[in-house]
Parts: sequence; C-alpha cells; structure tokens
Amino acid sequence: IYLDEKTGLPINMDEFTLPHMFQAMSRIKRYNGLCQISVLDHSLLISDYFASHEQYELAYWALIHDMSEVITGDLFYATKYRAGPEWKKWASAVELFIWRWATEGLHELQNKWYVLCQEGKRYDKDFCYAERCRMFGEHIPDNLYIKYMFEEIVHIYNIGYGFEPDYSVRLYDYIVNKIKQEKANEVRS
Repeated sequence: IYLDEKTGLPINMDEFTLPHMFQAMSRIKRYNGLCQISVLDHSLLISDYFASHEQYELAYWALIHDMSEVITGDLFYATKYRAGPEWKKWASAVELFIWRWATEGLHELQNKWYVLCQEGKRYDKDFCYAERCRMFGEHIPDNLYIKYMFEEIVHIYNIGYGFEPDYSVRLYDYIVNKIKQEKANEVRS
C-alpha cells in the first residue's frame, strides 16, 4: 500500500480486496507480537460475538475496526495514548478512510462509523482486558461477557493458531446479507 506523502492516506485501494486485507490482518500479531492472537483473530472474535447476538451492524464494525492497522501497525494502548496529536490525527484519518473503503456499496453503514465506534469500542476494551488476563495470568472478573471472550481466547491458544482468512470472508458475506435482509424488512414494514 502506497501512502500519499502529504496526507499519509493510501493512494489507491483499487487493487486491494477485503480478502487481501484479511490476509494481512492475520499476519499482524497483537501487542507487538507478544501473543499468538492476530489482529484478524481479535476482530473475528468480537464480530462473532455480535453476530451471535444478531447485532449485525456492530458485527460488521468489529470485523473492520482494526483493519487500519495494516497501515498503522498494532501498537500498545499506552503507546497510542502517549503518541503526539499528529499521529492520533493521522491514525483516525486512516481508520475513517478504511471504513469508507470497506463500506463502499453498503450505504446503510457508510455514515455510521462514529455511532458504531461508540458502542463497539466498549466491547473492544473489554475484549482487550480478557486478552491481557490470558497473557499475564490476571484474575478474570465475574462478568459473563469477559469470561466468554476469555474462553474463546484460551481456545485459540490451545489449538495453536487463529482463524483462517477464508473464514473472515464467509463471516463478512453472512453479516452483509443479514444487514441487507434487515433493511429490506424495514422497508416492507
């Protein structure tokens, strides 16, 4: 991916497809490589959670929410928190750029980035907590959602590898079809 020198945004995404991006996400290990969970594993686990609760727009957001890390890299929260305002501004612009690219043709989602971020980031934060509990042996609180995520993470560790990028394409297709069905049902009502 080539970046514009002035904006730092990708110049041309025409040659890329979602499967390409999912493949790239599967190669980026979380926490700067300190664990076996990839950025794709992380995104799929949260997406699966939302899909299993029939929250398909949030499932779509979860699938895409860290795709920008193909460009920015996966950084510790503490590093992101301490990064200067220019880096934060650039990373936010990349996130929005990737969201618009990934929702092209899905008009019902195109303008919902900020709304879905508000809701989704709360779950993302909990999931990251569950990841850290697994990595560093911290106590798991009595929260069923975090326990569910922790069990899923342990499963990934136990089998020794994460999801295949092909699974992400199948989940993507499933979620998009569900979103379109929901919108069609709303129109009919």
